[in-house]
Amino acid sequence: MKLHTDLPFIVVLLSFFITLLAVIIYVIFSYLNDKRFKMVCDLYEKEVGVLPLATLLLKDSNTLWFISGYTQKMMFIVLPLIFKKNSFLNSQYSSKHYDFINSLPKEIKIWFYSEQIIVAIGIVSACICMFVYYIYWTHN
Repeated sequence: MKLHTDLPFIVVLLSFFITLLAVIIYVIFSYLNDKRFKMVCDLYEKEVGVLPLATLLLKDSNTLWFISGYTQKMMFIVLPLIFKKNSFLNSQYSSKHYDFINSLPKEIKIWFYSEQIIVAIGIVSACICMFVYYIYWTHN
């Protein structure tokens, strides 16, 4: 039996494990961020007003059972953090909403940034894994 020590195999294996690790860390972070999310929602209702409809409807969704609902509810916080106020992605939110989210303490915002960074790392490593696998094993 031949040992697979060639570079493409190592790249595919390494990127697969990075993707798997990113998924596990993402689930853990999403569980931890759920408490922060609910705290932000309570503060938002006190300072700004009623939550956006999608956030209100999906407030109790989580990553294990309804990942698209969880992603939608997190966009309430993530979009104003990542994109500028005049971005078309923030056009659905009021100026007060944008200012409120960006005025949150760094100790809270860093967790939401971290969760999105983990998602990006997982997506990039999964794409690398699929690309190298496709190029190497379908053409040999």
